[in-house]
Amino acid sequence: MLEGWNLETSQQVLEWQAEARAAGKIEGKIEGKAQGKAENVVTALRLRFGKKLTKKLQQTIMQCTDLDCLNQWFEAAVTAPSLDAFRAAANL
Repeated sequence: MLEGWNLETSQQVLEWQAEARAAGKIEGKIEGKAQGKAENVVTALRLRFGKKLTKKLQQTIMQCTDLDCLNQWFEAAVTAPSLDAFRAAANL
């Protein structure tokens, strides 16, 4: 339908596309970091408290994407004297 039209690629559109790709890469890196930190929290809790770790608690931790929160949870996971103390420190 556009045969014979002299169309040029818009530089602005190319810049927008590049920005969107860069934002997507950053978002993906953040999601990956959060996933890894959440796994570390769960692993620390499993190693320290074994079978007392419920699936619901695991799911709650794994669904968290807030890196600051996950860092706090990890510190609590490795320092809390009990799973109940971890839950209290993490507000879970």
